Amino acid sequence: MTSHEILTKNLTTIAQPVKKGRDHCIKSTRLRNARSECGLSQLSDSPSFLSQHTSTLSDRRTMKHIPLRCMSEQGEASALAIMIAFDPEWKSGSFSVKRLSELNNMNTLLKLERKASGRFVSEGEKETVLLRAYGAATEICMDPNLEARIPDLVAQHDLASPPLACFENGLLHRFTQSRVCTARDLGVESVWRAVAAKLGRAHTLLPSHGTKARNIWTVLQQLVDALPTDTMSATATKISLGNELHKAHAELRQSYGELDAKSVLGHCDLSSVNIIVPECQDVLQHELDRGINFIGYEFAMLCSASFDIANHLSEWAGFECDYTLLPTRATEALMDEVDAYRAIPGLLWGLHALYRTKNEHLGFDWASYAEIRLEEFWAWRREVDGSRASSGQGIPLREQRWAQEE
Repeated sequence: MTSHEILTKNLTTIAQPVKKGRDHCIKSTRLRNARSECGLSQLSDSPSFLSQHTSTLSDRRTMKHIPLRCMSEQGEASALAIMIAFDPEWKSGSFSVKRLSELNNMNTLLKLERKASGRFVSEGEKETVLLRAYGAATEICMDPNLEARIPDLVAQHDLASPPLACFENGLLHRFTQSRVCTARDLGVESVWRAVAAKLGRAHTLLPSHGTKARNIWTVLQQLVDALPTDTMSATATKISLGNELHKAHAELRQSYGELDAKSVLGHCDLSSVNIIVPECQDVLQHELDRGINFIGYEFAMLCSASFDIANHLSEWAGFECDYTLLPTRATEALMDEVDAYRAIPGLLWGLHALYRTKNEHLGFDWASYAEIRLEEFWAWRREVDGSRASSGQGIPLREQRWAQEE
């Protein structure tokens, strides 16, 4: 059975929100125009999803807050200051920092280890923490407070270990005998089977009711609204992308009905660096299913389960957009809907990259990355409207992989 088949087969039961033990129905909103079609007229005064569903969690558990920021330019000193504020014992003993990932100043992941001085300790005795710091210019797509406000909710369903503490721009997680996935790991059968199982559980168990929660379409519209209009070219780009956003939404709604009614609380950023797996490579499948963890819920929002799956599959290409790593297509019924969403991740992350171009000083060419991701969307559009075939052009590699039968 193909990777697409396993991912979609495990999620078939959650294509519609479940209604077991609580109401997961989302009342349909009357849509008067293209903007309100996406639920955008409610945006300015929409209450947070979590204010409706996690108010009691803060009564049960107050996460330790550290009033410091992790500054990547300060290196180990910044991370050590946070750890000492978390636990003064980190002042003593040996201390090491391993940089696991720095996604071009989007997020930084550090593995911090401490062992008591003066004696030998085994790997299991080392105190190991994962420090995750959020980058700049992420206020539209990323809510840095979100993950810190739902730790009990995701931990309650064994979807993630509760963070140890939060600081001004990130979180501390337990990190015992585990490692962060790579893009190539996602194509390993044991890993994608475990991801599929956990993602299916997340879509089924995490509450998704509440029509005024932010959703994928409101975030996309916010990103379009934030595009500059200082030149004629920029204005034309903004108008074009805005029109395409409404067109794509209308097409999906026409094919699959009211999108709000099928919403789940999606992870929406399930890239390799947000998947933690056991360090040992030879664990049995059921042990991996149990040991795998997701982090990075600060991007979580209401979306179709099919979008969340399509977005994860897009992440198989990694940040370098190596489309040869993408899984190929299967013919499951749900796969048709996942396939219909295949262009939306490129639109989301392309718009996000355009938004971040105002922070070019961070040392990454966001404009070029935006061009690559938005081309994923345009390639899809040319494929579905037939303009690519009529012009005699070849099929782009990403479209080839999505269409290829195994």
